[in-house]
Amino acid sequence: MTIQEYFNKYPALNSSNAYLERRFVQEVFFPDYGENGLDLLGYQTTLYDDRKGQKYEIDFTLETPTEKYAIETDGLYYHASGAVTADYFERLQRKQNYIINESKYRLTRLVSTNIANHPKDARYELRRAFVADATMNEIRKGQAENIEPHEIQKEALDALDTTRKNGHSKGVVVFATGV
Repeated sequence: MTIQEYFNKYPALNSSNAYLERRFVQEVFFPDYGENGLDLLGYQTTLYDDRKGQKYEIDFTLETPTEKYAIETDGLYYHASGAVTADYFERLQRKQNYIINESKYRLTRLVSTNIANHPKDARYELRRAFVADATMNEIRKGQAENIEPHEIQKEALDALDTTRKNGHSKGVVVFATGV
């Protein structure tokens, strides 16, 4: 589904309270997993802890044929001890422990500073969570096929092409990390 269809499916993502979750979808998840990934991504999945009589909402869930994932987007002022009431913080800890120890989900927590300010770092963390999942790797690979080299990379590829045309079969390209 398109990103707009996803936001239409989950109208709560359009509220001002869902800024972090919206950024997660747009800046972290969608660039790597695109429309095919959005087809698998659930929002605000409810879990019930029958033993404690508790209901928990997971920010995002994702299911593939081999695995179930819980993705929590943790805001600095909504999840931190001292920034929220003690009761709320304890509830967040019980929720996390329930997800880890009792549910069938593998938990990944992404922090607001990475989502909002360093989405590449958050994308890396998400890739690590999905590293052994064939379905997610295939989806990401499909997204990567649309990647185009930027200007500096194009210049280097053109120079290599010229070198090959001049009869040289070996060449070295040296770039700074990240280029």
